[in-house]
Amino acid sequence: MKVFTKLITAVLIISQVFFGVSAFAADDEENDIVGAPEIMVVNGPTFDVNAGQQNEIEILLRNTGAYKASGITVTTSLADVSENPFTISYVGKDNQISELSPRAEKKVRLLVDVDKNAPSKSYALTMKFTYFNRKSEKFDRTDTIYLRVKNGTAAPNYQLENISLNPKSISPGDSAVLSTKLFNIGPLDLYDLEVSLTDLDPQGLSTEGLANMNLGRFYAGTEKTLSFNIVANPNMESGSYPVSIKLTYADMNGKTFEDVHKFYVNVGGTGGLSKPAVEILNLSDPKGTYGVNQNFNINFNLRNVGETSAKNVKVTVNPSEGIVPKSTSIKTIKELPPNVNSPVQFTLAPTSAAASKNHSVEIVVEYESGGKDNVTTFKQYVGVNVYNPDKGADGESKSSKPKIIVSKYECDPLIVLAGEEFNLDMELLNTHVSKPVKNIKMFLTLSEETSTETAKTGNIFTPVDSSNTFYFDSIPSKGTVNQKIKLYTVPDAQPKTYTLTVNFEYEDMEGNEYTAKELLGINVQQPTEIQVGDIFVPDTIEVGMPINLSFELYNIGKVAVSNLMISLEGDIQTSTKNTYLGNFDSGNSQYYDNNFSFMNTGENKFSIKISYDDPSGETFEKVQEYTVNVTEAMMPEGEIGPDGMPIDPNAPQGGGKAKVIGIVLVVIIIVGAGAYIFKKKHDAKKEQEFLLGDDEDEDLDNQTDTESSDTLEDENKKGNDVDEQP
Repeated sequence: MKVFTKLITAVLIISQVFFGVSAFAADDEENDIVGAPEIMVVNGPTFDVNAGQQNEIEILLRNTGAYKASGITVTTSLADVSENPFTISYVGKDNQISELSPRAEKKVRLLVDVDKNAPSKSYALTMKFTYFNRKSEKFDRTDTIYLRVKNGTAAPNYQLENISLNPKSISPGDSAVLSTKLFNIGPLDLYDLEVSLTDLDPQGLSTEGLANMNLGRFYAGTEKTLSFNIVANPNMESGSYPVSIKLTYADMNGKTFEDVHKFYVNVGGTGGLSKPAVEILNLSDPKGTYGVNQNFNINFNLRNVGETSAKNVKVTVNPSEGIVPKSTSIKTIKELPPNVNSPVQFTLAPTSAAASKNHSVEIVVEYESGGKDNVTTFKQYVGVNVYNPDKGADGESKSSKPKIIVSKYECDPLIVLAGEEFNLDMELLNTHVSKPVKNIKMFLTLSEETSTETAKTGNIFTPVDSSNTFYFDSIPSKGTVNQKIKLYTVPDAQPKTYTLTVNFEYEDMEGNEYTAKELLGINVQQPTEIQVGDIFVPDTIEVGMPINLSFELYNIGKVAVSNLMISLEGDIQTSTKNTYLGNFDSGNSQYYDNNFSFMNTGENKFSIKISYDDPSGETFEKVQEYTVNVTEAMMPEGEIGPDGMPIDPNAPQGGGKAKVIGIVLVVIIIVGAGAYIFKKKHDAKKEQEFLLGDDEDEDLDNQTDTESSDTLEDENKKGNDVDEQP
């Protein structure tokens, strides 16, 4: 028994050593695994910067992975911008981080210098992180932030000054030079600038040479003198004729502008300068930009360059809509002698009805040049920049806000299954009749609980191959853009209609910021999954022989099903072809048991149909088909079993598990019997040794002495003879 016990103990010790070493080896291998750290930006993603100055912004980095990152280097690059308005540097060595443990954070301070001409829009800035893990494996990861530029100037600003004609008066058939100075007085450049003369007629005034100049990009703070050659037709009558100077240009965003400035050219008649000829001299546009109710002055000189006096001179100002005179709008001069200057000044101011743009003010000059019936009239225009915080350049009230809505959306598939991907197609519409929008940021949120009252808000829908935030440069008035998003639905989402919120952040062309929300309904259903256990159906059976059909059903889906029914179909005989099991909750099992038999020989087909309804009412079916060879009933032959039925010699006599169990029992019995016999023998030997005691030792000693042994033997024989005598 001790030997057996020692044997069992040795086996246990060896097993413990073997499996213990394997466990330690597995632990060592697991500890040797080092994965990838995950560095990402966790604040923002949009940061405001001001044009024309240096801005400091703080970027918060976090290691969201489970492994430490070392030797972190941060670099930045601007994406998809042909003209970069930024100069980016770092405060100290913020772009060099020695290490970042899991879930640890670090601030990186960026210095962003923004060009003064940068338009008010957002730029995508790519941040690249290069770092190493504990095994010195290198990793690269990128993240995107947005720099939103704010520039106080809504549009380029220029000044057109000193429009003059040389000589001051032109005779029919002669030519003169019309010149002016153009100043870019704003901080923004003018793009695609073109200056041209209009209102020309070959029968009157025309140009000699080009009638337009293409100046391309006109940089802020620069000036240029513009000159055009004008020719008067020989058959023209004397008088004042208008010439328009038109400027067309665009800003950096591509928005176009058009302004017109008029100048009247004095053409002399047959009498030359014997008549009066009045001109406007030293007229220039008011400098700067004027707000609502802020006064500005228009100053110029009237000069009679003719040889006779001009009588009853009347000067009138006619400003555009929203501009009103603060002084009298009409100035009169009873007589203006030759070569005499008369200064004229008008005071005007914008009202709350004035749009934010360059307004024109018309100056009309009338005088008598040969009696009351011979009146000469000419006009000239001057421009003034107006800013009204309540009205845009289109003249509409800024209180009329542009709005973005989701005008159309479609899910593909229409019913979204939990645990699967789907496409969401959206059409975004700017509803405003005239105002475009720009710098549009769109992101999705879900503000509902996922399942129970204790379950908190979760990400039911997760974008696939994209972020949760989308950016658009602009949407014109009444314009649309389309956005297609692929989303993944989490597997444990409860079946119902979820409200997906689409959030918008955007600006109008003046930089005013707006927000909007749109709600979308997404119908989510859980896929049902009923698993069927093993079903045994014999390949061959005799006619009328009953077949027992039993198996288990498992609801391994996330939702309960209803109207669960199991049906047997085919040429079979059974007491119950349809079995109704009713509702089947998630995670539960159902047991099915039934008997049937075939009544016809040959190949017989039958099927098992399992049907049920999901929570949406859709019916699902699972059908399993079988073919059984049915033979004639055979008379009992051969060995008869205890139940009176013949024993099939080909029938299986127990499975593999039964054989193994039998072998194990036999081994246990043999080992036990051996131990028992061994113990019995050992106990018998102990008892014999106890009974013999010292006599056995003396016999052993006598056997070693031959002579003593022989003598003792003879004496014993003699003694026996004596005892046998009567």
